[in-house]
Parts: sequence; C-alpha cells; structure tokens
Amino acid sequence: MQKVSDPLLLNQYSFSPRLVAAPMAGYSNTATRLLYRRMGAGMCVTEMVSAKALVMGNRETFLRLATAQDEDSVCLQLFGGCPEEMGEAARIVCGESRVQCLDINMGCPVKKIAKNGYGAQMMGDPLRVYAVVHSMVSKSSLPVTVKMRSGPNQDQINFLEIGKACEDAGAAAITLHPRNKHQKFSGLPAWEYISQLKQALKIPVIGNGDVLNALDALRMFEKTGCDAVMIGRGAVGNPWIFQQILQMECGLNPIEPGISDQAAMALTHMDLEVEYSKRPDNEYFRLRKSLPEYFRNSKHYESIKLKIQSANNNSELRDVLLGWDCW
Repeated sequence: MQKVSDPLLLNQYSFSPRLVAAPMAGYSNTATRLLYRRMGAGMCVTEMVSAKALVMGNRETFLRLATAQDEDSVCLQLFGGCPEEMGEAARIVCGESRVQCLDINMGCPVKKIAKNGYGAQMMGDPLRVYAVVHSMVSKSSLPVTVKMRSGPNQDQINFLEIGKACEDAGAAAITLHPRNKHQKFSGLPAWEYISQLKQALKIPVIGNGDVLNALDALRMFEKTGCDAVMIGRGAVGNPWIFQQILQMECGLNPIEPGISDQAAMALTHMDLEVEYSKRPDNEYFRLRKSLPEYFRNSKHYESIKLKIQSANNNSELRDVLLGWDCW
C-alpha cells in the first residue's frame, strides 16, 4: 500500500503528498492555496472558472488564471458544458496560466450552475461527458481531471458509467464525492462508491466527502483504497489538517494548535489575503466571515467571533488577532 507522502503521478506531473485541497467558492484563492501548500497540501484546486467567459475574453475571468510567483502544484477548475468551449478554454489556460493541471467541474450541485446543464447535472448525459473530456484532453498540454458526484439524482447513480467515459476520453484522474446532486452536503457520503470506482478504473481515483479531521483522511485511504484524498470543509480554519495526517501516518500524535497558534495562523492568513487582494483596504470585510473558523473549537468561540466581526478596518482586525491573550 502506498504512503500518503508518496507522489501522485498525473501524466508528466508529480504531486506530493497525496492530499488535495478542494475547490471551494469564496475560499480557494491565491492566499488560501499558498497557506495550504505551506501546511502540507500536495495540490490545491482553484475556485471554478467559467469556460464560456474565458472564450469570450472576459477580463475579470482572465485575472482568475493568475497564480503567485512562488506558487506550484495548482489545478485550475473549469465549468461549462459545450465540448468546443471547454476545449478552447483548456487551450487558453495552457497558454496563459502557470498551473500544472486542469479539472472539470461535474460535481457542483448549485441550481444556477445545474440549470445550464453544468456541474453535476452534466452527469445525466454520458455522451456529452465523453465529448467534453475528449475535447479538453485534445487541446491541453496538462493533465485533465474530473471532479464528480455519485449521480445527477437519487434515481440515477451512474458514477461508474461516467467514470469509465472519462477514462476512455483520456482523463488523468477522477475525484468522487459520493453524494448525488440532490443531496448536496446532506446525509452520509457513500464511501463504498469510491472503492467501487477505484476497482473499476485504471487511472487514479481521489476520494472526497466528509474528511473533517486527520483520522477521517486515513480511514478513507484504508477503507476505499483511493489514490489521494481531497479535503474541503475540514481544512477551513484548520490548515494543520494536512500536517496532522502525515504525523498520524507515521504513528505520531498529531500536534493540536492552541489558541495562540490559531491566532497566529489567522493573522498569517489575513496577511496573505491582503497581499494578494485586488482591494486590500477592504479585505477585512470578507475576512470577518472566514477568520472566526480558526477558533470554532474554542470555548470562547462566540465572543471571539463577535470581536472579529466588530472590526471596521484591517488595522482593527489585526489588533483583535494580536490581542488573543486578552480574550
């Protein structure tokens, strides 16, 4: 059995360790990706980018192709449903961006995405899935992966059929979140589906779904035989999770951060957000929502959250984090 620290090979690219930071709207920007990589993630996937907007030359969308100068192991996720557009978008990304991988979003359950036949809704049309993947692979110099769910609805659990179509079309790996589109994030994910997909395909399978701590990640590796684990909500406010997984694999007790560590990490995160923000002076407003997550397990969570959300500028927010010993 391979170790978590062993490299995951996708075509000519190598990613190590086998821990992937999931694409999350509002979170997976440059600052967060840099933080997760520093803390041990082997690959970070961007927020989803519209293929149609790229092909139309939308300036704001092109800005989302940018990565930091010292950033590596980035996978850019595209969404769309037209094979020609997706292929052209792949060609554009390969020419304009420094990312090392492309991912196709076939997992988003949100109505505004699904109503256009994108995201998880695309799984209802296996022929189109094949055409989209094939088009992107033919136009891309980078490995093309797919993130999908168990099916477009509870009566059509077709991840095996879709996974095989993606593999036949040239996909380098599949990420499976084993809930159907209608479940969104409710109910328990069927991890056994990940195991079934792994047994059915020759390409790597990445497991995703309810990996909320280091033990969950190691359990997913053991129970499903997956080639890598993708972590989303479990890393929000807890970038230590990547280090903790590697520590536990080595038989060590994972280091649990204290409140001083949490405050220091939240401040580091804030500084990265300000550094890479297009509107740095207003960054405090967005961070008031995300930074309280660093303290969600604290008995003083509600009072800390109130202090953070009461900050009216970057300076006040920084002072709150620096004054952790007075909470």
